[in-house]
Amino acid sequence: MGRSPVDCRGGRGMSEDTSLTPLYPLIPAQLAAVQPEENVWLSASAGTGKTQVLTARVIRLLLEEGVEPENLLCITFTKAGAAEMAERINQRLASWVQLEDTALFKDMEAIGAKSGPEYRQRASELFAKVLDAPGGGLQILTIHSFCQSLLGSFPEEAGLVPGFKPIEGAEQQALLREALASMVIAAEEADDQDLIRSLQKLSLAMGEEAAEKFLAKCAAVPDVMEGIPDGAGAISWARRVAGVEFDEPLDEWIASALSDGAIDRSALESVVALNKVWGTATGLKRAATISEWLESDVAQRGATLEKLHFCWWNKSKDEPQTQTKGQVPQVDEYPELALDLANWTKPLLETLTRADYAERLASALLVGKRLAQFYTHAKHARGVIDFDDMIRRTAALLNSGAMAQWVRFKLDKQIDHILVDEAQDTNKAQWDIVAALASDFFSGFGQNADSIRTIFSVGDFKQAIYGFQGTAPERYEEAGNKFGEDIKGAGGELARLTLSQSFRSTTPVLQFVNALIDEAGHANFGILDPVPDHYSRMPAEVGMVELLAPVSPKSADEEGDDDEESWVPNQKRDLAERLADYAKELIDQKPWLATQKRPLEPRDIMFLLRSRGDVASLLVAQLHERRVPVAGVDRLRLAQPLVVQDLLAVIRFVLQPLDDLSLACIMVSPIIGWTQEKLLEYGYRGERKVSLWQHLRGQEAIADELEPLRAMLDAADFVTVYDFLEQILSGSIGARRKFVARLGTEALVPMEEMLNTALLFQQQQGGGLQSFLHWFEKGENIIKREGEGGANEVRVMTVHGSKGLQAPVVILADATSDPRKKPDRTSALVMDEGKNVPLLAIRSAEKSGRLQEIVELQETRELEEHRRLLYVAVTRAEERLIMGGALSGQNKGVPPADSWFAMMESAMRALGHEWEDNARWGQVMRHVGEDGVSAAPPATRDQSAKDDPAPLEAPAWLFTAAPQESRPPRPLVPSRLEDDDYGDAPPSLAMQAAAARGKLLHALFERITDEASLDAAAKWLDITVRDAAIDKRQILEAVTAVVRNPEWADFFKPEAQAEVPLAALVGETVITGRIDRMIVEPGRVRIIDFKTGRSVPEDAQGVITPYLRQMAHYVAALETIFPDSSVEASLLFTHAPRLVRLPDAVLQPHKPASTV
Repeated sequence: MGRSPVDCRGGRGMSEDTSLTPLYPLIPAQLAAVQPEENVWLSASAGTGKTQVLTARVIRLLLEEGVEPENLLCITFTKAGAAEMAERINQRLASWVQLEDTALFKDMEAIGAKSGPEYRQRASELFAKVLDAPGGGLQILTIHSFCQSLLGSFPEEAGLVPGFKPIEGAEQQALLREALASMVIAAEEADDQDLIRSLQKLSLAMGEEAAEKFLAKCAAVPDVMEGIPDGAGAISWARRVAGVEFDEPLDEWIASALSDGAIDRSALESVVALNKVWGTATGLKRAATISEWLESDVAQRGATLEKLHFCWWNKSKDEPQTQTKGQVPQVDEYPELALDLANWTKPLLETLTRADYAERLASALLVGKRLAQFYTHAKHARGVIDFDDMIRRTAALLNSGAMAQWVRFKLDKQIDHILVDEAQDTNKAQWDIVAALASDFFSGFGQNADSIRTIFSVGDFKQAIYGFQGTAPERYEEAGNKFGEDIKGAGGELARLTLSQSFRSTTPVLQFVNALIDEAGHANFGILDPVPDHYSRMPAEVGMVELLAPVSPKSADEEGDDDEESWVPNQKRDLAERLADYAKELIDQKPWLATQKRPLEPRDIMFLLRSRGDVASLLVAQLHERRVPVAGVDRLRLAQPLVVQDLLAVIRFVLQPLDDLSLACIMVSPIIGWTQEKLLEYGYRGERKVSLWQHLRGQEAIADELEPLRAMLDAADFVTVYDFLEQILSGSIGARRKFVARLGTEALVPMEEMLNTALLFQQQQGGGLQSFLHWFEKGENIIKREGEGGANEVRVMTVHGSKGLQAPVVILADATSDPRKKPDRTSALVMDEGKNVPLLAIRSAEKSGRLQEIVELQETRELEEHRRLLYVAVTRAEERLIMGGALSGQNKGVPPADSWFAMMESAMRALGHEWEDNARWGQVMRHVGEDGVSAAPPATRDQSAKDDPAPLEAPAWLFTAAPQESRPPRPLVPSRLEDDDYGDAPPSLAMQAAAARGKLLHALFERITDEASLDAAAKWLDITVRDAAIDKRQILEAVTAVVRNPEWADFFKPEAQAEVPLAALVGETVITGRIDRMIVEPGRVRIIDFKTGRSVPEDAQGVITPYLRQMAHYVAALETIFPDSSVEASLLFTHAPRLVRLPDAVLQPHKPASTV
């Protein structure tokens, strides 16, 4: 919201001005979408201000009589989107608190809200109202955050462990591998040979990595896996998938289909005779093949049916071979005979091939089903769930089971308005959740409620680019139709609105976008209805769309000397160099940006790619070489940077000092700093049969230089992974400084991420360097890098990563990629309910019947999403859109037919442009706005050269020292007050066990509010504690004794507050903390703090000073908060148990100085 009126309508720019400007008036189409009483299904094209509309609708709803902040639920696609929207709303409402009345009136008028004095007063109070709402603000959440919150409120009803934890990334992968290992061990112990053989076949057929990925997909859909029958039933199920219509065993079907009674023996013998008469080598070989097949038994006939089929089928042309001269007998009756036999064997062979595929699929899916069961059990045992579980279990909680109606009733009492952002990225299961939440809005008691209840959705069919998550335009359309029918049944109407006016892009860019869609056809984007034309809100028609001729490979003669990037195809290197030159030239020229009203800066350029690969890395390197500030690729595979590779080499070396390669890498890395020549000088061993380390450490001349290596070896067995790496980077070795000196400050990011990963390993796994190395190498370790909003750097990212962003200059760098050439060709069957059934890769020979339909449907969906991804890419551009790519030698200078480049060239021709010569690119196509490529700066347009203005006189205060700034009070936490007289000795094993027992006691007391909650606490203890050394029965007995003691029973009743946060200013001391139990009564406040140690004093005089100081500060804070009440403090020592009351006379000497 704190941007120019134009920017506030579009997505997040490359830089943002944080100052809050007056709200820009909504246009009529936007005003129609923010009417608080209307149910709206809004289709908003890129850059049309959907976030502004959503924000305005939330504010309009909050201004309505009877609408409380907790009545709104706003669901967004990403955490960044949720944070941005919450920030926009909170900033606007905060500004309204003290906004001048006329300005507030204009803001309210801008969003179409009622703006009379009463409503302005209400608007100025909204911010406080939101802050006081349950939960501390508006419910603006991602779907996963909402699900986690809901499941946390109803864990037992959802079949989850109370206090469950979400997992993702490396932790999830590690747990999945543990489940796989457990499954294999269990199969071996049970002698389950079927499972073991199936797993072996899968691994041999696909390879270890691909097999793991397939099984992971199976584990991600346990509900689908449970629908697959066990045993022979799985084969029947798989046959239905593959379109195989028989049910009997395969050998019986073969025996029936290929028996003498089922085949046309006379036709086969006629072909044999004609080929023998023909007498050529080809004919005699064909005759022998057919005769041999006829003499075989039915089992052998089935095994050699393909060989028979190719007797009359041309494999290369994939057509019957009936009359080709030189290939078949040239007699009149032969073509008809061969064609009849081809039409007989082809469907038989296709059925046999599909049946074989079905058996392989059934075998693989049964392994996947078993893994899904083990994985589910492992998650339950750990008390964790993954993101797929959140959606699946929430949908089940709201839509099925005995508790579903009760849970929906509880939610229905609170939620009256649901708003869904980025609706096109919502899959079927997520729509089921939204539908369940709104199920009573338009029926039953909920429909007849006094308050208005609404559903609002905003999205864009053209930007549905997350098909791998089950999203598709048809899911969005189905949801809209379902809500439309429900609302119509209740006598209302779902308003279907469209926004097409862009506040982001200039006219030339949008003209190109329109041509792109028109030329490809809306149906090829997977969109049912024609797409309305995009048009610009910008007054000046400046900007340019530029299509650069693709870069082709150089010949061997043109290639220069090898360099460190010679392993990359030369056309990709050439492309990266030219694009980097282009970007550097733009930055140096500083053209005026009409959308930003300033000259171009590095942050205004964004490179987009279909995928992260060689081109992305080369672009970053080439921009660095030209000293162009660049943020780096938006996602970092942590094992790739040289810094990380060097640190991993250190770990490998200390684990195995005889590892010559790792040691050599360390020696020439910045850690030691040797050159290659020095390594050769001291490391060459000639005929000596010793390791590199043994050879180096025997040379006195370099002894000092090897000290860092000796220090690493000494520390390896005695410190954690994090400490080991931190000592290398920050200790006496100083590797961090050395890395930055050689590689630049960009090396800091992977270094810090490596340290973060080491900490994550310690928290999740634990173990030494060997365990870390294994864990690191097995995981993907992909780091998502969030760009700094104010960083003045060029951005390089994928199109998926750019969703919601925009930039004045967008350079699309790999527009020539062929979408049909994907490394992962595994298939998936999309079921009617939107769930994906993992399938094995369907090979060419298996593409027939149902399997052919599955492949074609998947290819169609992928191509449609490929085109929608292009739409997302080109609509990121504000003023300039530059598009190029590189071709391989196989392309022969022609971009693939389905590539983005082919689509863009067609669109440029539709706009009337042809190729024109260009020095850098050979040829280019340009579409330029009527007012030129760039607007002229205001100074050159409005005035001619004038005399320089007189210099301003410097004010006196400029050279005066600033006054001493008062130091703010440091917050004091009573529970962490230190006292040198009561220092802790190094913890023994017994002390560590006591500390663990104390933590469990505290955790149990947090969960107990009354007698009834004891059972729930016992369940939590049983699930949480896995250490056999901890006596859970003893702990539970101690807790029960405390809770049931009548002396302090008041503190375990519903009116007592648990874990009460505290903050107060006492004199000049800020006191913050958390009180274990508090009871507030008229004129009296009582508090207790739990102490779980074994040392129990007899009375207040025996309480140690740190405890007295803690409680004295709590009392002082509460006396400030409750000035008209007395405050009574006690300590409850749970080991005895004993309640020790602390009189004010005992506490007074320990209160903050300002109160004494």
